[in-house]
Amino acid sequence: MRLDPPPDYQPYYCEENAWRLAQRLAAQGHAPELVILTNAQRQVLVFAQRAAGAAPYVVWDYHAVVRFAGQVWDLDCTAGCPLPTAAWVSACFPYPPDRWPEYAPVFRVAPWAEAATAFTTDRRHMRGPDGGWLQPPPPWAPPTRPDAPHTLPDWLRTQGDGPGRLCTLAEFCAG
Repeated sequence: MRLDPPPDYQPYYCEENAWRLAQRLAAQGHAPELVILTNAQRQVLVFAQRAAGAAPYVVWDYHAVVRFAGQVWDLDCTAGCPLPTAAWVSACFPYPPDRWPEYAPVFRVAPWAEAATAFTTDRRHMRGPDGGWLQPPPPWAPPTRPDAPHTLPDWLRTQGDGPGRLCTLAEFCAG
């Protein structure tokens, strides 16, 4: 099954796209997980992505997807959406993990019950030094709360505490 981007999909705002998708899936009775992948260098080599254009890959500082029922819902993946976890990993990370270790992803995985309240953003990371937008913002309000307007940095930690649990690519594949 292939999923076209929802009508409210916004390029370059993967974390908000994933958050909104997980919210919709949870409202339908599913138990999704919000997944943020990055690494200490904030350079993850990901293949099969819309933003890559004609190139085979893009280097993301981070990327966000949704996982549930053994499938990954990556609204930016050109190989399909949703995909079984193994198929998504094969499409997006087709190289041996030790080939480019500096680009290897670290995954932060949180059940929706936690992500629904622990993830917030005020979009400050999408503004340049002059205060202008690096990419056009979505027309909807960001997922934020007055008591926690921007928790994205917590989700991007690759060591120590933070929301959900940290795992390697192999651990992510294992579930």
